[in-house]
Amino acid sequence: MSNMRYEVLPYLFSLGFIMLGALWLATLLAATLDLVFENLDIGFLFIGVLYFLGLTAPNYLLRWVATSASVYSDFGGIEPVGRLVVCNRLFWLFLAAAVVLVGFWWRRLPGFPRRVALVRNAARGLVPLGALAAMALATWLYTSEPYLFPADSVFQRDLPRSAQAWLTAVTCDVRLRPRAKTLAADVCYEFGKEPAQTRIELVTNKGLRIDSLKVNGTDAAWHYLPRTDRIQLDLPAGPSARVELRYHGRIRYPVPGGFPGYISTRSIYLLENSHWLFEPRTEARGPIGVSGAVTAPAHLTVVTPGKLESITREGESLTWRFKAVCPELALGLFAAEYEQETLAVGSTTVEFYFSPRHADYIRAAGVTDHIRDILAFCGTFTGTGPWENMPLKIVETSVYKPGGHASLNVVTMAEYLLNRIKAPDPSTMPRFILRDLKILAHELAHQWWGGGVAIAESGAWSSEGLAEYMAYKYLAAQYPAAITDSIARGWRGSAAQGKHAYWRKDPRALERMRPALREKLLTGQARGRAYSVLPLRLLAAEERLGAGPLQARLAEVFRRHRGTTLPWESFVAILGPGTIDLCEEQP
Repeated sequence: MSNMRYEVLPYLFSLGFIMLGALWLATLLAATLDLVFENLDIGFLFIGVLYFLGLTAPNYLLRWVATSASVYSDFGGIEPVGRLVVCNRLFWLFLAAAVVLVGFWWRRLPGFPRRVALVRNAARGLVPLGALAAMALATWLYTSEPYLFPADSVFQRDLPRSAQAWLTAVTCDVRLRPRAKTLAADVCYEFGKEPAQTRIELVTNKGLRIDSLKVNGTDAAWHYLPRTDRIQLDLPAGPSARVELRYHGRIRYPVPGGFPGYISTRSIYLLENSHWLFEPRTEARGPIGVSGAVTAPAHLTVVTPGKLESITREGESLTWRFKAVCPELALGLFAAEYEQETLAVGSTTVEFYFSPRHADYIRAAGVTDHIRDILAFCGTFTGTGPWENMPLKIVETSVYKPGGHASLNVVTMAEYLLNRIKAPDPSTMPRFILRDLKILAHELAHQWWGGGVAIAESGAWSSEGLAEYMAYKYLAAQYPAAITDSIARGWRGSAAQGKHAYWRKDPRALERMRPALREKLLTGQARGRAYSVLPLRLLAAEERLGAGPLQARLAEVFRRHRGTTLPWESFVAILGPGTIDLCEEQP
């Protein structure tokens, strides 16, 4: 590709910090174990255990053999994962230093009993003190690890919402500081509420420190719920309330890979579940008006949610002002050195932001044409475009968040979907259809189901199933059944996942499990069924009613309820009795 550039730093980083670092650690640990046990067999046994731990440990600090995520992003550089690698290597440097000093202190001296050897090896106490200091540093780094918050609310299902308050408007002023990897924000939330005093929760990001919190203009008390990233505060009696927040800091990740948000010098990626904008856990009672300003270095193109109102320059920074109306506060924010292409599909204006490095592939693969075709199909299917007063924005992002994502009027696509080795020919590459195009179609379909009309999640029922169904309908209309039929087969397998597992047949087995394992199994099963159960029910409804009548009913739901969040029961009732079989057991 003509836009391809080669960089030396990622190779030096990978070789120096990861590969050579692991080799040095293995050598030091093996030598130290030989000093302590004077037996190579025991030394190699311990190295084998440590090697297995270094490959499979759930905590990234213990993974000294391999990293927990892709190190290099052609789009975002190495910073987001690189800082985790550096932290890991510092931890193992301190730990290895402690082990080496203990080994040196414990080694035998020919002709001397063990006690005398310990005294001589101690070097007036400096060796054991050094070992204790190194172990203390390793322990401190392990317990105060600065980049992750494993108890992030992104892992929690069915967080409580206050039924006595509802969000009506949000105003924000966000300053992005890529060199420092930080942001600062002033945010004002407007609530409608029941007349009595009401307690609400806000989901935060633990890396963002709250500087001040005011309710109706007065400093208010608040506190974190134990071992969570949620704060709790009281709204005073009255029909409305205003909460003003000021905070700053670095985004913390929930896991060491698949980041929901990061800030680096080359790009900025903030999904709604990174909680760069703190999320009130209140009821949805109508559209929410959002207005804001984002200030960033002038070399970055900022992609805001909603509609861009203006851009102003002050020194080396640009301020991007935007407005939006959304059914729920789920907004993403992105920035990079983008190339932009604008196209019109019916009444919808589409803004496509991508890296100039990948422009050759995007044009050779006809990505813009695929986007136009998918949007035209979805518009015909529902009878209208996704947004009336806002453009649809499609944004390339880094590999650190795989696949795609949709939030309000913004769709993201991971860089590897737009930068394959060679341009595909769909007629001879089914994998391109079932992988890249399916992801693109699914995320674009979310502009109708999830962005335009949101379905409140309830078990296996959610907007994910509707987006999956509409993506399948597009692919089935464009490509042979021999290729697209595999999608429905995948749904059946996913819907039946865990159906015959021992823990489903014996409820006591779940009770006896470790809480972390139980949550992982239940969350994984619920996620798989969210993408598969509803599409299968809709295919079954097609057989009973016909594809045309079902399509007409779905289009009517979208036209009547655009901009709202529907409870699942309301969605089913609007479609009509008997349209969707609610029995979940048989996929």
